[in-house]
Amino acid sequence: MKKKMVFGAIVLSSFLILTGCGNSSKLINQAKNNIKQAEETIEKAKDDVKVTKDNSSSAKSISVGQTVTTKNFEFTLRKVELSYDVNPDNPASFYMHYPAASGKVYIHVDADIKNLQKQDLEADEVYNVEADYNDGYKYNGSLIVGKENRSSFTYANITSIAPLETLDVHSLVECPEVVETDTTSKLYIIIKMADGSRYKYVIR
Repeated sequence: MKKKMVFGAIVLSSFLILTGCGNSSKLINQAKNNIKQAEETIEKAKDDVKVTKDNSSSAKSISVGQTVTTKNFEFTLRKVELSYDVNPDNPASFYMHYPAASGKVYIHVDADIKNLQKQDLEADEVYNVEADYNDGYKYNGSLIVGKENRSSFTYANITSIAPLETLDVHSLVECPEVVETDTTSKLYIIIKMADGSRYKYVIR
């Protein structure tokens, strides 16, 4: 609205100059330049708004059980939970687990990743998770991988997913315990895929 008023004022002032001072070639050219500059300013403002709108990457909503497909893999969200001790689904006699440190809690994200490529896919490069608690307290996750029919865990940075193979790749987001005990504040996660796409899961 303000830019339209500026444009109108320039046009009006140019008109007054012309009518008050005759048809001087110099004044006509000056008025034309003023109008042209005003039009360019308005067009640039429109472009800036368009660019800002295009660059705003609002995450899509995702729910448990939903599968999304990227260029290189399928991602199926199996579970999102708050846990003080992350265990495999089918614990073996001896298995790796992740107890939270004192005063901490994990946001545990469990996802199946199916490799759609014709070559191996590095497990630690498929996705990452950022948690947002109480509108701005942010925490980042780290990846681990299930192994041997979900009987234990192993490290994502030493694991590859073979072509057309599916592995469970988990993200553990370590947060202060208040994130779990303060049930009145907002809590959600942003799942950031390797291709740049983003998905939002609301915990509460």
